[in-house]
Amino acid sequence: MSSTITQISPATCPNHLTRVLNKHVHGIPPGARFIGRGSCWGNPFVIGPDGTRPEVVAKHKAWVVNQSRLMTQLDDLRGHDQV
Repeated sequence: MSSTITQISPATCPNHLTRVLNKHVHGIPPGARFIGRGSCWGNPFVIGPDGTRPEVVAKHKAWVVNQSRLMTQLDDLRGHDQV
């Protein structure tokens, strides 16, 4: 089954729900924001050295909400697909 991505512009559809997409499956649609490892939003914690998958996800969540610089940039993510 193939998936189709419909391009929705946040400017024309401000209530567009944000989707989190796998760039290896969907590519990076126009207007999407990259939030993966290597971006300022990426998880700096690594499975293994920093814990199990659930542990590093929890560490990232605790870390990101305490990054005031990132929290001021949340509006840039709203209404855009995340990759």
